[in-house]
Amino acid sequence: MYQFFLNKVNCSTLLYNIFCDPKEYSTHFKHFAGSVVMQITYGICPKSKEDPYLEVAERLVFALIEASVPGAFLVDVLPFHKYVPAWAPGTRFQRKAQVLRQYANDVLEVPYRTIKDAMVTGTAEQCYVRSSLENAILDKGNLNPQDEETIKQTAAILYLGGTDSVCSPNGILRSIPYMVNPSGSWCIKNILLAMALNPDVQRMAQRELDAVLGGSRLPEFDDRSQLPYIAALCKEIIRWHPVSPVAFPHSTAKDDVVEGYFIPKGTLVFGNAW
Repeated sequence: MYQFFLNKVNCSTLLYNIFCDPKEYSTHFKHFAGSVVMQITYGICPKSKEDPYLEVAERLVFALIEASVPGAFLVDVLPFHKYVPAWAPGTRFQRKAQVLRQYANDVLEVPYRTIKDAMVTGTAEQCYVRSSLENAILDKGNLNPQDEETIKQTAAILYLGGTDSVCSPNGILRSIPYMVNPSGSWCIKNILLAMALNPDVQRMAQRELDAVLGGSRLPEFDDRSQLPYIAALCKEIIRWHPVSPVAFPHSTAKDDVVEGYFIPKGTLVFGNAW
């Protein structure tokens, strides 16, 4: 129920921000997505559009997307370069890897340390990390390093998965057309696009909302059972444009044959959600 309350508060804030400054809708979506995931995961409420906790995640995702482009580094084409000293020409990937390592460490540690410090002072809000730490201590009497690392890493996955990172049409996506925005706000933008392209669908959705809400209040989670068209609409938009239709590339560990197609060892493979 606490998560429902957080979502309601953040939705109200989002609508207010759009009403006050509709031209900045993309920025509002970004802050909304980041606020929801940060509060649920770490009990941290981002204070501004340029919140440092959100920027930590953005830096890492930008760097990961850039590094995942096939052929982005010479070592992708000439694998023996991984044995070349970092000072030699053509080894930019080694310096980039050091930066990525620092970004990843920031994502793991910065918000996690914040919530742990808040728990010590008794000011921590209810959230995933707090509940997980308390349950681990309750079950075993103490917090062992393995459990703590698991909590820290799963929290970071939620953190990265929910915060908005690449929402601007002028951002890195323009130069990497096959990648998509991995953030929560992308779903909201897809809804706007779908409604603009299908005004008849928008009118039907609005009629259902008006019939249930009477035009006098915002929808609550308790209204979901009375809004089947809205529920189906949201699911269809996610199917129409998945948040991540193309996953990060993987490399085959050995020769393989899939449905008659030979895939040699070392081939870059992209998962397709469609």
